[in-house]
Amino acid sequence: TCGIKNNNNEVIAACLLTAVPVMKVFKYFYSNRGPVIDYENQELVHFFFNELSKYVKKHRCLYLHIDPYLPYQYLNHDGEITGNAGNDWFFDKMSKNE
Repeated sequence: TCGIKNNNNEVIAACLLTAVPVMKVFKYFYSNRGPVIDYENQELVHFFFNELSKYVKKHRCLYLHIDPYLPYQYLNHDGEITGNAGNDWFFDKMSKNE
């Protein structure tokens, strides 16, 4: 489990990681439907993912898979795009290889 607490000792961001051994040396990390975080707080999101990246690298991560419950676009019942969810900045950050 990885997480961040504020000054009041309250958890403000967290994720549960599953680590699967790969080639006896490396690990594949997976956070199912996470992390749990306020995605509107871009500063917190950037900080959390930068620290998460450091954590998994320290533990010989070969691959990190996350799939947060975060919409990209809104669709109607016919599957037509009705609007943008406004989370482009997050998907841009996640698409970069860091």
